[in-house]
Amino acid sequence: MFNSKLKMFNRTAVNWGLTALMVFGLKHYYSQASADELQWLLYPLVLLLELLSPLSFEPLAGGEWLDVRHHIRIVKACAGGNFFIISLVGYLWLLPDRRQPLSRIAVAVLAAWLTTLCANSLRILLSVYAGAALSDGLALPASDSHRLIGILSYFLSICLQLSLDRRRDWYASVMIAALLYLTVTLLIPLLRGWVDGRNTLNSAYIVWVTGIPLGLLVLAYGAKSGGLAVRAAGLLRLNLPKS
Repeated sequence: MFNSKLKMFNRTAVNWGLTALMVFGLKHYYSQASADELQWLLYPLVLLLELLSPLSFEPLAGGEWLDVRHHIRIVKACAGGNFFIISLVGYLWLLPDRRQPLSRIAVAVLAAWLTTLCANSLRILLSVYAGAALSDGLALPASDSHRLIGILSYFLSICLQLSLDRRRDWYASVMIAALLYLTVTLLIPLLRGWVDGRNTLNSAYIVWVTGIPLGLLVLAYGAKSGGLAVRAAGLLRLNLPKS
């Protein structure tokens, strides 16, 4: 029994060691890559947007894309590299450790790529067709409206992805999603800035990136606690002696 537990521990350590190396490697690659080098995310995104909407893009120099009619430009920042990393780690969390490490990673990469394209298309379409209404309704600048839609689209997408885990309840999935999201979008950049001796994150970014996931986490806890309270009240009424 001890040998089997040791073997399982070694496999888990190898899997998550490879995951950590891959996350840091992908973060470095994404920070250095040009739009031309991210066409494996950008070109399928353009095709999906054209399939789902009236948008029509033309290629520009440097790997960017432009819809002249709607004045929509697809640039490097639209690739969704951070979400791809978050989704990848999420799928590695969902997949069992008993798979061979390379096979497990290959399945997770493909699933994360598809999930990123879907989440990114949703984000862009909401920004194009609902961004102005959101800005007017909440009295937000266009940049903040765009940021709000992006964070909500990505965070709710990873929550939905992790809800596929039948081993845990939905609130645990939201907690894990918040941890993954904040680790990739905030903690790793802060650690990298500390190592490099420079901080590239401004206070507005930190407030938005932490505030929305944590706010939704609080709302989820309230919904869960409310549900528990309702069930407890129902049981209490059933057990009360009838007069």
